[in-house]
Amino acid sequence: VGAQVRVQHTRQFVERSAGELVAAYPVLVAAAEYVADDEVLDALRAYAEAGGHLVLGIRTGYGDELARARRGVAPDRLHDAAGLWYDEYSNLAEPLAVRSSADGFELEPGSLATAWVDVLTLAGAETLVSYEPNELGAEAAHMRDELVRDRADPPGGPGLLAVTDRELTDRLGEVRQVESAWLSAERVVDGHEHPLCGSHVRLGDPVT
Repeated sequence: VGAQVRVQHTRQFVERSAGELVAAYPVLVAAAEYVADDEVLDALRAYAEAGGHLVLGIRTGYGDELARARRGVAPDRLHDAAGLWYDEYSNLAEPLAVRSSADGFELEPGSLATAWVDVLTLAGAETLVSYEPNELGAEAAHMRDELVRDRADPPGGPGLLAVTDRELTDRLGEVRQVESAWLSAERVVDGHEHPLCGSHVRLGDPVT
């Protein structure tokens, strides 16, 4: 969509203050940041708390620095701020139909979720896009939660937004063009490319 995007390595990300990052990048995408230590996850949260717009993708906050599954509620150290959690997930043999669940948030007819689904339980987050009824019991596909509620920010406000599918993210990304940065993980997990579910830190202004 013509948006300016920069890729930032995890090591660069943690070396800068949350305030510096928000000033430089209003939107930060943490897509499939599977292998991450506590410092990285805490820095992601601090970025959102400082007024940034953090987009969380699938598997972000699931593994520790050694790629072991974390014992905390997923996404670990971020679930309460994101207003959601999950303990079930699956790849998809067939796409799932989705529908808009928020006024003014329009999808093209025939929009589908593909490749992956997290079966999310909402704990305060607002659902923007929902799955049609399915055997997995998955309902929310794209949601947002506001962290800082007493600030005069652009529509949507600062906070965390989670998406559970790459192609759906591509469609949602056409909503707005903003300066953004992608957080680059240390390595690809298990030698495979993981489907993208975007993470941008501004509630409701998705980018690709």
